Formats: sequence, structure tokens, C-alpha cells
Amino acid sequence: MDMFHQYDLNRDGEIQKSELVDMLKDVFKRANMKVDQKVLNYYEFMFDVNGDNAISLEEFILILKKYSMPIDRQ
Repeated sequence: MDMFHQYDLNRDGEIQKSELVDMLKDVFKRANMKVDQKVLNYYEFMFDVNGDNAISLEEFILILKKYSMPIDRQ
């Protein structure tokens, strides 16, 4: 999953919340949409399914599937 690995900057197999925030900001910017901290907090909560303050590849895929976002399984 290219997008996940692009933002897993330290290559530990998880996206830290700071890395997720960077990813979300980029996604919203590409969509020409403004995003505020309240929205970022919401997505942080949604992606961190198990509440461990990090997003695993499994959590990332689960959320993308749940909200019918197309994913690349490479």
C-alpha cells in the first residue's frame, strides 16, 4: 500500500498520529479543501481503531474499506 508506506516515515510499520496528520493535510490540500484541527482530531480517532496512538496497516485498510475508499494493495 503505497500511501501508507509514503507516510510511515520511520518505517516502523505504523503511522504515528503526527504522520497521519501530515497525510490528512496533504489529502485535503489535493482536494482543495480546508481542514481544521477538529476534523483532524476526528480522523485521528477514526483511524486509530484500537486506541494505541498509532495506525497499523491493518487499521488503515479497515478504515479505507469501511468508507469505500479505493485502495491499492501492492
